[in-house]
Amino acid sequence: MLSPKTRLLAERLAQKLNDDLMSNPKAFTTHWLEGVQFIDKEEIKPADFKFDKDGNLIYTYSIPYVRNCDNRNRVGNCISLFGWLNEHGLINLINKITETDPIEPFLIDKGQHSYPSYTKFMNKNNLALYQLYAYEEDALKKIDSSFEFELKQFYEHYLKEEYCYPSLPINFPNINDSSLNKCRVLCPELDAIAKQYNIFVETDEIDTDLIRHLKPLKIEDVKSVLSSKYYEIKERNNEISTVLWDLFGSSNSLLYYVKPFEDKNYSSLIELLEKENNVSYSNYEDHQKPHLDFLIKHMVVGVNPDGHLYIVNPSAINVLKSLWEYGVCSYWHYNEAERKILDEMLKKEWLVTDDLLLSKPERDYFSYYLDNRTFTNGPAYRNHYSHGSTPPVNDENEHFTAYLTFLRLLAILLLKIEDDLCLARRLFAIELEKLRKEKNIKK
Repeated sequence: MLSPKTRLLAERLAQKLNDDLMSNPKAFTTHWLEGVQFIDKEEIKPADFKFDKDGNLIYTYSIPYVRNCDNRNRVGNCISLFGWLNEHGLINLINKITETDPIEPFLIDKGQHSYPSYTKFMNKNNLALYQLYAYEEDALKKIDSSFEFELKQFYEHYLKEEYCYPSLPINFPNINDSSLNKCRVLCPELDAIAKQYNIFVETDEIDTDLIRHLKPLKIEDVKSVLSSKYYEIKERNNEISTVLWDLFGSSNSLLYYVKPFEDKNYSSLIELLEKENNVSYSNYEDHQKPHLDFLIKHMVVGVNPDGHLYIVNPSAINVLKSLWEYGVCSYWHYNEAERKILDEMLKKEWLVTDDLLLSKPERDYFSYYLDNRTFTNGPAYRNHYSHGSTPPVNDENEHFTAYLTFLRLLAILLLKIEDDLCLARRLFAIELEKLRKEKNIKK
């Protein structure tokens, strides 16, 4: 844990190095634009994209589609339209190793205690701000609603009606407040909602008297209602790391570069094997074969009687893809066969289980934005707006960006709570079905 003074020095040094780089005439920078547009035409797809006359990418969304959505789907559009979370409820906006250019960490030294906020991470999170702003101004306001109203209805009514979740009222700021005051009101609400959910997980109710007697709780520390919600890669386990890099990596052993497919521009072994069914083991160089042998030993890849490579178990690939991209699997989103594969990896000590609402990469994502407990290079919005050390009062743009970020984080938090409740209901149904089967066997 770094002291506050050390963190301050690190932040100032990072800013100085960045300023020096940008002012260096030899430095090469690139610029590109992305746009967001909501269109009030019936024939427009719910979500699409186009390129304008200057070649800029424009994401388009349908206002009639939003108009016809109920409250659940207006909040759920953060997933279905904007893609902030994937189909397993994992946050897409985190930094992903799959989206980081291999050379970028060498060009931009983030430091030991810095979040890896590389180019793709910054671009997609900036896009999320544009999406939210346009959603509010160009879509929801036109149908006499607001994002704050939809979030409030979702938490106070939808979760209660759909899952019997005993939610308490959310305290949203006044619409006419300054962005600074809006941040000061909304920031504590994130931790309050997180604390309420944690109490619900532990006691099956939300007792307001109990809330007053408990210590503050951060979003990153909230429990899941499921005892093993996530299966995560075990740190410093070389076996699972080697499997993932050899299967999905593009710069490790070049297993995708083999005769006669050198000119097809495949980027990984898994892409090669998914598109070609006559990849010969014998065509690999001697220095590549140990990597293949490792995958064969662990029954990820096999060799048929003709000497051609094949994927042993496609279900295992579904699991491994999530581990590669997100570092975790949300266990109860998988079918029984895939859960058995995850259990086998757990027995091999490739993975560990996690019982928190957010996965480890997601906790890092929230921590990056909210405080500098873990990272020195984040906005630390919780520190600014909950602890009194606000940015300059006249910097309205900075406060407005912070407020949009709080709204995004709140939406994600509420969708993660819904995912948790939905999975708990699914698990209950699975266990109930097991009991029915056992009773039928006894009969």
